[in-house]
Amino acid sequence: MSESLRRLRWAVREFVNRPLEEEIDSWDLQRLIEDLEDELGLVNEPPEERARIRAKQEADMQRPEMQAALRQISELYGAKPS
Repeated sequence: MSESLRRLRWAVREFVNRPLEEEIDSWDLQRLIEDLEDELGLVNEPPEERARIRAKQEADMQRPEMQAALRQISELYGAKPS
């Protein structure tokens, strides 16, 4: 098992065993699940295809309109874009 997968497994267990009174934003959880499903789709791709897909995603994130949208989100919610 890779170190990244080991850390993810630990984080999931910590989340599942969180205090019951902790409030969770269901939208945030849904987005996280979608991100994991996207990553699961990449796992079965050959390394070259994964690299191509990741490079395209990174290039898309650098487009001016995407950067403007991320700044707007950051200003609205006071959070740093990831």
